[in-house]
Amino acid sequence: MSYLFARSIFRMLALTVALVCTTLLTAQQTYETGYLITTDGQRESVQILNVDWRYTPTTLTVLRDGSPTIIDPATLTEFAIPGKARFVNHTVQLERSSTETQLLADAPSPQEEQRILLRTEVEGPASLYSYRTPQLTKFFLQLEAGTPPVQLMYQRWQGAGTTVRTNEQYVTQLRSALQCGTTSISAQTDYQLRELRKVVLDYNSCRGAASTIYTNNAARGKRLYIGVTPGVFFGKFELVDPGNDRMLVSMEAKASPRIGLELEYRLPFGNNKIALVFEPNYYRYKSSGTYSPVSRIEMAAADYSALELPVGLRYYSYLSSGTKAFATVMGGYNFFSGEIMYDRGPDTELKGSFTASAGLGLRFREHFGIEVRYQHNTDNLGILGQASRSGGIRAITSYVF
Repeated sequence: MSYLFARSIFRMLALTVALVCTTLLTAQQTYETGYLITTDGQRESVQILNVDWRYTPTTLTVLRDGSPTIIDPATLTEFAIPGKARFVNHTVQLERSSTETQLLADAPSPQEEQRILLRTEVEGPASLYSYRTPQLTKFFLQLEAGTPPVQLMYQRWQGAGTTVRTNEQYVTQLRSALQCGTTSISAQTDYQLRELRKVVLDYNSCRGAASTIYTNNAARGKRLYIGVTPGVFFGKFELVDPGNDRMLVSMEAKASPRIGLELEYRLPFGNNKIALVFEPNYYRYKSSGTYSPVSRIEMAAADYSALELPVGLRYYSYLSSGTKAFATVMGGYNFFSGEIMYDRGPDTELKGSFTASAGLGLRFREHFGIEVRYQHNTDNLGILGQASRSGGIRAITSYVF
């Protein structure tokens, strides 16, 4: 890797980290109306920071007198954002072994009595709870309010050699506990939230009772967004000596129109704030500059078209009703068609190059957007003694269908 390439990548990474950190630190978070119940039975209505809680939370942030306050959930009986999330502390018999293949133990683990925070997935005559950490996921079933939930047992452990042993007792537990009419529970029921939730909902429906499902509305909403992204690329093209980074030719900065197509997929966690982005786009650049080989001044010109295929991540921050700020970090590959032309000497055909970019923008009512993005490309000459340095600022508008 050349010195020029390494320094360019370092500059781009530094800018990316600065932009993302600034956005995350200054972003306004989403607080929603909820309640807390303390261990002495006191109920308090508060604004709770909704972070979607992919894993069982170890801290809880609420607004008191307009200021964020951090609470230890272990000091509570329960907390909830009605209709979206409800967590309850229960003393249960817990078996903590992981079912991830790379983390399997040599033998099944015993259950131990523990007080843990459980997430309510379904509430009704039969209630389903979950307990999640980065290493494990466990589900619990409760048939009578006031009684401790019972863990649905699913274990995997390492047997002799490469054999993996399993205990799928949860199927037997469900069949024994959820008997109603002619409903049956398949032996192929997976130990996954979607399938276990359906089993519990079917049982409650058979009993003629309503169920409450706790799922953030954002996670259930639209995920794939398609839009067009016209804009202007304020670009610059330079030729340098890769040995010492000395400027050989600096071509005049030019504004070039660009057009793109954006596909954005909102991930089903993080309160709909994180998205994968793919934005193929096209632009044409044409400019020229002077250079001085052996005490004379000559002209060099760049004339090329570029098709870019970047992919990346986007993070949203809700500012007000219908308005969101976002930060985007992308990387990809550029296909160039064109060349560098000199007054004297052979022309040089441009090759493809890698690109990295970072930007900040605003989205209005999910349809209209504006963004300013900085981009840097790696060398696209591929010859000894000379390298290119290109990039610039993009002013991008967008319309999402």
